[in-house]
Amino acid sequence: MRETFRYTIVAGLLTLALFVSPFDFISTAQSSVDQEASEIASALDNNQNRVLDDSEILNAIQLWILGAALPDGEIISDESILSLVQLWITGESIRPPLMGDDEVATTPTCTKTTDDGEFRFQVAETGTFLSKWRSPDSALAVDTEGNIYVAGDQQISIWDNGNFVGLEFFSGIIKYDANGTRLAKWDTKGSGDGKFRRAEDIAVDSNGNIFIADQDLSGIQKFDANGKFLTKWGSQGTGDGQFWGFPGGVAVDSAGNVYATDGSLNRIQKFDNNGKFLAKWHTSWQSTPGGDISRVDPMGIAVDSFGNVFITDTFNGLIQKYDANGTVLATWGGSGSGPARFKRPTSLALSGNNVYVFDKGNYRIQRFDHFGKLLATWGGAGDGDGQFERNVSLGVDHGMSGGVAVDDIGNVYVLDSRSRRVQKFCGGI
Repeated sequence: MRETFRYTIVAGLLTLALFVSPFDFISTAQSSVDQEASEIASALDNNQNRVLDDSEILNAIQLWILGAALPDGEIISDESILSLVQLWITGESIRPPLMGDDEVATTPTCTKTTDDGEFRFQVAETGTFLSKWRSPDSALAVDTEGNIYVAGDQQISIWDNGNFVGLEFFSGIIKYDANGTRLAKWDTKGSGDGKFRRAEDIAVDSNGNIFIADQDLSGIQKFDANGKFLTKWGSQGTGDGQFWGFPGGVAVDSAGNVYATDGSLNRIQKFDNNGKFLAKWHTSWQSTPGGDISRVDPMGIAVDSFGNVFITDTFNGLIQKYDANGTVLATWGGSGSGPARFKRPTSLALSGNNVYVFDKGNYRIQRFDHFGKLLATWGGAGDGDGQFERNVSLGVDHGMSGGVAVDDIGNVYVLDSRSRRVQKFCGGI
């Protein structure tokens, strides 16, 4: 009833816009529009997480009708007003960026260190290399505060007053700030609760809880923000809440629900924050470039603020988007090395209207909009800055494992497992 009522209001406002001159609005409500524009812009700029009230959406629509500029000079685009109206109708919290002339409201500001060690702030092009640091080698995630979590194995050098003492062989999770400074680490090597041999993927919810897709458990382990084990679920099998093999990817939505891919059974499973099974769906059948029909084999997974689910199909080189009920909304890609083609895509990350795909076999990141339009590409095979190291053994190029994650201001982090490092890039707008 609430949504029907709100849709009716929006339809009426849009109809009114066709018959009433914008100058009538200007003469009667310009001051309130200016004030509302400032409040809306301030809320978005300050990254406030709150629900739009009725007066705000009415004035936002009015601004859109007028074509009036916000205080920073931005114009509310058609795409932005649709996003705002959808958030208002559903009662979801606003999550910037939502406004702007093109895809997003503001250009991400990327930080880069100059030669003299001082920081400067600049608007960098998509794919601009910013920094790097040594790390574990398995999986990567970013929390809402911009901290980086990497799971896997690592050799850590031990120093005492500037003197090298030896190496520590570490297996577990390390937490870094956005510049690569280590904040905490949790040793998870072993068996039993809170222990695992290899993390296939890692995700962090809005409360800082950490979720590990555990290869040995064939399930998920949950830790709090301090690395304390909380719970686990899953086992080997084909039933609800089980995995045939192990979960290849894990993601958390804005409500705290946990999604995991089960590639061996071609399905996606949904749980509540503590592991209660909620739903599942099987992936669709797709035509491959060779003319065969194959069921999509999900691996990497991410969820946007509307509950839409994105997965990578590593075997067939596809990206697929589903709504919250498992209906296919978009499919793109295909095996190959050309633009918008993939060779073993393993991981993907979302920010605003952007989808960043780790195209591991082609040693690159590809950036798309939410329906598969290619926007940017960067990377290449190698061990230099901005490149990703090749994994060749017995004459076979195996690509690389690892992952991609993006923070709230558009910095993109790529885990290059072969060289055991995280590289940080500007993701662009």
